Order: sequence, then C-alpha cells, then structure tokens
Amino acid sequence: MSAVLTAPAQPVAPVQEFEASPRVLALIRDTALFLGASPEQAREASRTGTIALQSRTLALVPDMDEEVLILSAPLPADCLDDPARRVAALRACTALMLSFGAVFARGIAGPQVLGRCPLVNTSAEVVGRHLLQLAALANAVQAGVPRAANEACADRKEPSHAE
Repeated sequence: MSAVLTAPAQPVAPVQEFEASPRVLALIRDTALFLGASPEQAREASRTGTIALQSRTLALVPDMDEEVLILSAPLPADCLDDPARRVAALRACTALMLSFGAVFARGIAGPQVLGRCPLVNTSAEVVGRHLLQLAALANAVQAGVPRAANEACADRKEPSHAE
C-alpha cells in the first residue's frame, strides 16, 4: 500500500514567527520602510522580527510589557575568542551602556551586541536610528577598530521619543 502526496492547490501563507502586538508589528514594518526596505521586505520584517541592514541581520524583540524593544546584532563566532578582545569588550560595556544602551554578550547563539530602544511614544525613525547605530557598532567591532566603535557611540545623540 502506498500513499500519494499531493501539493496544496494554493501556496500556504508564511507563519507569523514573531509575537507582538499589532502596534509593535506596524512599528517594525514602518521601521523597515524607513530604512529603505521594499513593502514585501517590510512585511517579512514584521513577520520574523528581523531586519537585514548593512550586510547583517538584526533581530528585534519587545519585552513582555512592550515598553522596550531589545535589538541584537550578531558578531562572527570567533569575534570574542581572544582573551584580550573579551577583556576590551567587557571594559567597553560600561561606556556603551551609558552612551548607547548597548552591551556585548556571548551566548548560545554566539557573540552579539545587544541594545535597547524605548517603545513609549517612539517612531519608526527613532527605532531606525537605533538599528543603524547598532549595526555600525557591530561592524566596527567586527573590523577590530576600537576607535570606530567609540565614534559610533560618541556621535550618537539621544533622540526625542516624543517625535
């Protein structure tokens, strides 16, 4: 006895992978559009919670109360393998947290730069600026250029979330 498998007549709609309120999903879609994504790419960003930016994929996750958006920029697996680089990253965390709201992390997914963006009264432009800064910081760290990483933080001006 054999069964014949047939493909569905219509393509199955992609599963919503990213769980957030409609407000946050719309904000992520609008942020992707602000950053130059096509409407299709923006829909995909709100479906998955990821945005491709500056040759890396950034992840966005709201906290439980949707007051803050956690941003993640992955780094190469070997980026923090060197003990001197780990110490430098640890030392930089205090300055990064104070000036940018970002830290270095090493976890199951590997090394990454984590940032936060308040969601209260925010706009797609504000979230977009946070993502651009996080991507610039991750690129500078990956390139091993401490001065570039410092400039990514020093040039940042805290945006008004009332915009």
